[in-house]
Amino acid sequence: MQIKKRYFGLRIRFTLLVSALLFLTFVIIAFFLVRNAQSTDIRNINADSRAFSSLATPQIGNTYEIYSTSGSIIIDQQIQTFLSLDGNISNVAVIGLNGKTDFRSDPNSSLLPVGNTNGFNPKYSYNSDGLISQVVVPYLDNSGQHPYSIAYKINASVLAKDNQKQIKDIILFSIIGLIITALIMYELIYRLYVKPVELMSRQAIYISQGNYGASMNTSRHDEIGDLAASVNTMSERLKADILSLREVDRLKTEFINITSHNLRTPLTIMQGNIQLLNSSDLPKDVVEALHNIEQSSSQLAGFAEDMLNISTIEAGQSVADRTSTTLEDLVKDLREKFSPMAEEKGLKLDWQIHEPDTKVNVAIKYTKATIRCLLDNAVKFTEKDGSVKCRLSVEDNSLKIVIEDSGIGISTEEQTKLFTKFHRGTDTLTYNYTGTGIGLYVAKLMTESQHGTIKAHSEQGTGSIFTVTIPGVS
Repeated sequence: MQIKKRYFGLRIRFTLLVSALLFLTFVIIAFFLVRNAQSTDIRNINADSRAFSSLATPQIGNTYEIYSTSGSIIIDQQIQTFLSLDGNISNVAVIGLNGKTDFRSDPNSSLLPVGNTNGFNPKYSYNSDGLISQVVVPYLDNSGQHPYSIAYKINASVLAKDNQKQIKDIILFSIIGLIITALIMYELIYRLYVKPVELMSRQAIYISQGNYGASMNTSRHDEIGDLAASVNTMSERLKADILSLREVDRLKTEFINITSHNLRTPLTIMQGNIQLLNSSDLPKDVVEALHNIEQSSSQLAGFAEDMLNISTIEAGQSVADRTSTTLEDLVKDLREKFSPMAEEKGLKLDWQIHEPDTKVNVAIKYTKATIRCLLDNAVKFTEKDGSVKCRLSVEDNSLKIVIEDSGIGISTEEQTKLFTKFHRGTDTLTYNYTGTGIGLYVAKLMTESQHGTIKAHSEQGTGSIFTVTIPGVS
């Protein structure tokens, strides 16, 4: 098992999560900071505007009262003196009680409508941001009379610019703080949690590849340390279980080999003696008994041969040595065996050999055994008056063997288990056929030992098609 490349691994997901949480946190903090700064600035600026207008009104009013008839130069000088104290004031005007403007420090700057100025309380005009944009303060002379009011126009754009600068500073420092905090948190949590988990993941994969002697560091006294200890314990138990299973498998293979070898010799002797007896004149009932004995011993010999082949192939002790032969010679003895069997059962067995003299380089023993297994199943599971076809051909430097029958077919559920060891059809209440359940498994092993493939296509009630392909036969 290899470590897969992940586009969204634990590290990236963690980084995105931390970044998102920090970004949300800093956005909320920055939002409240900006709102608080705006409110504070507005309160401070408005307070300054009120204080300035209250302070400047008596002085400007007195100056205007004294010098209004003699000229405006001294009045301008006095107003400019006050304007130099507050750069946000863009225009100062003297408003009569009738609302008429008697004097303006900046003739090019218009005032907001002031309305009636007969009252003794200041009048304030606000812009959309809540800032005072104009203040009108009643002037009272030394005798307590109210001859006019002083209007102050406040430059809102200057105030807004100052406010925006503060907002930009807050946002800039928030972004810097966000980046620094994210890096610090990422480094700390990565070193404390993510990195140990990544190391454990790699070590677990290393152990899963069969390196059961490897172990994880359990020096941490937290949940990660507990997990590492659990993985180590699991690895030790798995190692012990695998060693035990290997020993059981070795004993099983040894038992099968011994049993198969010990069966083959007496079965060969029995079959030889049966053939000698068949050549002599014997009563009919004895001949029939010998025929039954011969069939049973042949089945037992086939089973012993299959078990021996399974154990040797699975153990890697068998090599599929290839030998040159013709397609006709490959199935000659199979014709002699299965044609009478099919005829006896009332089946039509059709042999379709494309160019019989074509030579192929295959493991003859394994290839014949595979064809024998597939034909045996086809004849067994095809009822009377059915048909079985065996087609052999060479296509694209590959031997292609197709066994097709019109038998009972195989259900979809069963097809997934066809080539497993000791599997037989589960519908035994309907179909009662003899068999060990290893034929197709052996056929698969023998085919794959030649780097070939075996496939099945079937529908229940319509028959089956088995296709074997063995490459590199020329």
